[in-house]
Amino acid sequence: MKSSKTSSFLTNDIKSEIDCELILDEAYNIRHSDLALAFKMAEKGIKWAKAGNYSSSLIGAKALLSLLHALKGNLKTATNLIDQLLLKKKGVNDKHLARLYYSSALVLRRIGESYKSLTCYRQSNYYYNVILDYNGIAMTNNAIALWHIENEEFFEASNLLKEIISSFYLVDNKYIISTTYLYMAICHKNVGEHTKATRILIDALKIKKSIKDISGLAGIYHLLFQLAKIQNNNYYTNLYFKECASLIDTTNDYFIKIRIGKIIIQHSKEVKPELYIETLLSTEKLVTKYRAKDFALYIYKELSDWYEQNKDLASALIFQKKLNTVAIKKNKQKSAVTAELSGVLNQLNKEKEINEVLESHNKELIKSDKEKEELISEINHRVRNNLQVVMSLIKYSKPAITSYKKNNSINAKLLERVNIISLAHNHITSADNRNEFDLKNYLQDIVNYYKNDNEFNYSYEVNIKSSVNIKSLDTCIPIGFIVYEALSNSVEHGFEFSKKKTNRIDIEISTISGVNKLTINDNGVGFDIEKVDKDDFGGFGLIDTFTLQLDGKLSIDGENGGRTTVLF
Repeated sequence: MKSSKTSSFLTNDIKSEIDCELILDEAYNIRHSDLALAFKMAEKGIKWAKAGNYSSSLIGAKALLSLLHALKGNLKTATNLIDQLLLKKKGVNDKHLARLYYSSALVLRRIGESYKSLTCYRQSNYYYNVILDYNGIAMTNNAIALWHIENEEFFEASNLLKEIISSFYLVDNKYIISTTYLYMAICHKNVGEHTKATRILIDALKIKKSIKDISGLAGIYHLLFQLAKIQNNNYYTNLYFKECASLIDTTNDYFIKIRIGKIIIQHSKEVKPELYIETLLSTEKLVTKYRAKDFALYIYKELSDWYEQNKDLASALIFQKKLNTVAIKKNKQKSAVTAELSGVLNQLNKEKEINEVLESHNKELIKSDKEKEELISEINHRVRNNLQVVMSLIKYSKPAITSYKKNNSINAKLLERVNIISLAHNHITSADNRNEFDLKNYLQDIVNYYKNDNEFNYSYEVNIKSSVNIKSLDTCIPIGFIVYEALSNSVEHGFEFSKKKTNRIDIEISTISGVNKLTINDNGVGFDIEKVDKDDFGGFGLIDTFTLQLDGKLSIDGENGGRTTVLF
């Protein structure tokens, strides 16, 4: 029964690109359950894409059409379409590229180009990963797993299928889920885990029945038949064989008919000879009509052997010749694949040589970077030592500095300023990342330095808040000087005559609308702003100088305590 959404697609002449994509998605989803309807929707999508000049959707619609032709058995039409589309894939979106390569892989698989189909499945899987289409990822991984199964690489197939099952919470397509279970059961069967295989197949069978997937049902019944036969369970052997054989008339997909025919041929030879030869001949017609090379080898050999056993040597010779022709073509194909693989190996060798050269260059660059790092470290070490030497010379020069609080000599002030520079240098060179500077810790070190070198008969506390990331020494050092001078001014002039129980200084730096704001605020006695001589009182002359270095704006306030604000 058609869904209301499907009916609206087919009856309304909608031409938007979104609707075009939706009808293609719907056709893609129903291709296994209603091939005829999927054809109509794909053709409608082509019409809309042409009318609206939606180039990417047009490629996607034609890729879908080629896939549907392959499912129907029109391999020549499908192949021609694919060849044309692969030449026009430039500018096509990732979803349609994923479907284009999947269609190409299916066509290649059905005409016996096994290795080429694997390459296309992987290419399709890549694009499904790009667009995070988890149904598409699982679908293409299933196809790759089947390729491993057909080449008896069961370990590789099993690992890939386990990955798919682990991601089932992202997959909502029942066809894909049930197919994964079917392929996992095949792996279990081939490593002797028959009970596990049967249990998984029963779960898969329920899903396949609910979505009417004839091909999947045929595969499941075939496998259940084989498992029942291995376990000598005659009842289930006959039951599953009948169920499988009954499916051959329920599908128009030649590929499925051939698969079911092969199953009947394999298991009716001894028990029902008349059914065996009847199915063998009808399947041979399908194989010849649709050029199914992989099945042809098996069918032609069975026919040649049967006619020979029944003394019809002329017919046996005809099918033996057909068998030889197909075998020769397959050998040529293998030779072509070998040549192609040889070319790939040569390319890989060239890439390996290029990678070795690049690796050598990278090692040289790493060595050069290491040498530069060591040189920078040595320079920083020497700068740090030289700053220590300068501070020692200042500290021990005549006259001796005994109290920084009372001694306002040039030497004392110079020592303070060199120390502020040294603290900034230590922070920038000790950071793991030289592009990062912990401003709050730097300001805390300045406060600690001031407290350690100046003693007063009253106590005070300093609180620091910083939410600004400063990377440049050219910015950090002026901030350090401004904070030091404002701190000194608050402690020495604001608290000396203060009668408050707790003397407090708040230092805060923040960013508002791209402008940095530095505030040093105390709860001391304050000062008369009109009497402030910026060159002599409270270090304001120096604060003003460093504000200019920051290209900033300075404001001071002496009411209700001292307040220094710098915007930069």
